[in-house]
Amino acid sequence: MFTSSQGVNGTSTLRNSKKKTVKKYISAITVPLPVSPVVRVRQSGRTPKDRMDIFAGQMEDPAAAFSVAISGLVFADFAKRIRSDTGLPLKSQQVQEALAILYPKISEICNHLKPQRANCKSSYPYRMPDGSCNNPSTGVLKGAALTAQARFVDPEYGDPDNLGHIPRIYGKNGKLTSPREISNVVLSTTEDFRSPKSTRYTLTLVHFAQFVDHDVIKTPATKIPNSTANDIFNEQKIEDCDEDCVKPKEHCFPFKIPDDHFQNDFGTKCMHFVRNKPAPSEWCLPGPRHQLNERTAFLDLSATYGSSQIRVNELRQWEGGRLNASKDDLLPDGPPVGDCLPDQVCFNSGDYRFQEIPMLTVIHIVFLREHNRIAGILSNLNRHWNDEKLFQESKKILTGIYQHIIYNEFLPLLVGRDMAYGSNLMSSKTAHRNSFSAYADPSTLNEFGAAAFRFGHSLVGRHIGSMNRNFKIKASEEMRRDFFNNDKMRDLNIYGPTRMGRWMAETLMRKRDRFISDQIRNHLFETKFDGPSDGFDLASLNIQRGRDHGIPGYNKLRMYCGLYPSNVFNTGPMGFRDHDHETVKKLSQVYRHTDDVDLFVGGITEKPSCNGEILGPTFKCLIAQQFQRYKEGDRFFYENNFQNTGFTLEQLNDIKKQTFAGIYCRSLKLKTIQPKVFEKGGTNRRLHCDSIPSPDLNLWKEN
Repeated sequence: MFTSSQGVNGTSTLRNSKKKTVKKYISAITVPLPVSPVVRVRQSGRTPKDRMDIFAGQMEDPAAAFSVAISGLVFADFAKRIRSDTGLPLKSQQVQEALAILYPKISEICNHLKPQRANCKSSYPYRMPDGSCNNPSTGVLKGAALTAQARFVDPEYGDPDNLGHIPRIYGKNGKLTSPREISNVVLSTTEDFRSPKSTRYTLTLVHFAQFVDHDVIKTPATKIPNSTANDIFNEQKIEDCDEDCVKPKEHCFPFKIPDDHFQNDFGTKCMHFVRNKPAPSEWCLPGPRHQLNERTAFLDLSATYGSSQIRVNELRQWEGGRLNASKDDLLPDGPPVGDCLPDQVCFNSGDYRFQEIPMLTVIHIVFLREHNRIAGILSNLNRHWNDEKLFQESKKILTGIYQHIIYNEFLPLLVGRDMAYGSNLMSSKTAHRNSFSAYADPSTLNEFGAAAFRFGHSLVGRHIGSMNRNFKIKASEEMRRDFFNNDKMRDLNIYGPTRMGRWMAETLMRKRDRFISDQIRNHLFETKFDGPSDGFDLASLNIQRGRDHGIPGYNKLRMYCGLYPSNVFNTGPMGFRDHDHETVKKLSQVYRHTDDVDLFVGGITEKPSCNGEILGPTFKCLIAQQFQRYKEGDRFFYENNFQNTGFTLEQLNDIKKQTFAGIYCRSLKLKTIQPKVFEKGGTNRRLHCDSIPSPDLNLWKEN
């Protein structure tokens, strides 16, 4: 093909030859790919790897997701081949000229592979399930489901051209340390260690944050075509990625496990890790690897309703505007290919990950029940409304309340009231306030999803529990026994959503520090409860995920936020000024250069900015900016005063009186609760639930 001896500034003949090379790759991908229904096959759930593949691999619309991922892989490979065969960088004049000629064909292929979207009408008053039509004036799908995640800063991958076919594996002074070794040295606790509990924040905050995370981000693992399938869209297989850490398979990125008694007792040398699905750029141009977001980036309760029309249709009752529910008003029973333990009847909800842990399932039940409560009242008030009208209005009201809770109860605790005010996150006490910009990009940012919003992993405790109506512990057991176990929700005598919800609201979370609970650092998705652990290490997975996504080091994001970088391993003005001495000592043992520190590790080990706050300055900055984008890029944001899509002034002012304590208390049928359910103590004493405002749905009555 082409060698470097031909130079960069060749003749027109050379240019034509190189254009032919580019054309060759275009012609190789012009065959239309068939789209067929995908049959989900239930994983066995018998091993931690099975459980991980369930968690990472399930998708709402597998055919559409696979099609988008194929286009991402195709154009990533296209870029790689151009570079390899021409010896020219993608930004060179010759390659850019060739791409300009071929762009119509690239665009045709790209559009063929993208999922079908609704025809947008700006007069339509409700959201599309997949987030399309949120910004019809530009026709851009930013923030819609099955689009690429955005970035705060450019990625840093391991290949010379930064394309992403090699993850971030090198630092300033050589290969980066194994994530498991970093986890063991910096983030580990001993068996006897018990991090102190927060004096203020409850477990409800932790699992509400987990719900919000699942509402705006899901990056599915890359799957490979099943060799027995009729076509490539019947993808059902995730690679075994723990076989070789030195020469891993194409979509694998396993990492070495050092000598530690948890993992090596099983003879395991590599930790299974699958790279996440890629996504094409907005215009499908060759360039660095992007990651797919299967969910909408909008705070639209898609974790309850789904991010595709297929999923919404599956969850609706199609009568009275209600969502499906099962016996005892629990989540509906799911299909036989569900994601719970093999011997159980699975539940169903808008996001597949809801069964990961029982406390998260409680939050899902809260929103399901509140939707159906609202739909029932609206049905009585407006008997002329059909099922569709009742469903959409109930969803719109509940989504508005949800957004109000996030921006006025949740975020001020997370980033601090000063930053919440300064970043224009908090709402006005009354009245409309338009914040939408057609030019804002609401996409979930890679550094947010792969690092900053994983802060909650350091807040998770050791146990799950339940309380009786006298707020006395009814039952308690280690969390590691209950991943994907929905028996706790069905056991209304011991656990169940009411008893567990009461326990969550009354139990303080762990104090935010650098330590991550042994339950998720050594026992994640464990199946052997006696003897050595066979589980995953969530801290290690977080570090490796950042490298998979090409997330730059901690210093790069500090500089983005206007913070001083850390240039030496000490706590002085030139060093890690937001860390304590012992943490910096640990960091110096596993990183050769300060620029190599992974974003997740650097951010999770920062000291809280102020006494009583949860986060350090770097994660506060990234999270505040992300939620600012969610707000400004959402035409349907609850405070906006737009014809057709907005609330009336009276309706909006009533929504601004609502709290999560109200929804929580009503949905879980509690008698009393503290009015600030994310907090505990001080003047925040428990009140009777009847004294907490509920929506005045008479404001939605039509004459």
